Amino acid sequence: LASATHALAPALLLLYTAPMGAVLACFSAYHLFLISVNQTSYEYAFKKAYTARANPHDRGCLGNWVGFCGGAPSVAAGEAPDVAHILI
Repeated sequence: LASATHALAPALLLLYTAPMGAVLACFSAYHLFLISVNQTSYEYAFKKAYTARANPHDRGCLGNWVGFCGGAPSVAAGEAPDVAHILI
C-alpha cells in the first residue's frame, strides 16, 4: 500500500502540472504575438481599433520589441523607427 501511494503522488502532480503548463505556454505565445504586432488584447479580441486601416503604432516586429523593452522612443505615425544602431 505504501508503494502505491508513493507512485500515485508524482502521477497526480503530472496530471495537474502538464495542462497548467500547456495553458501558460499558449497564454505566453499569445502575448508574444501581441507585442510583435503592437496591439493590446482588447484591440485584438474585439477588432475595434484597426479593421479598415493599418495600425499607426506598428513599427515592425523588431521596432515593436525595441519599444517594448524600452529602447527606442516613440515615433510619429507613418515614420519608421531608426533601429539600425541596435543591431550593431
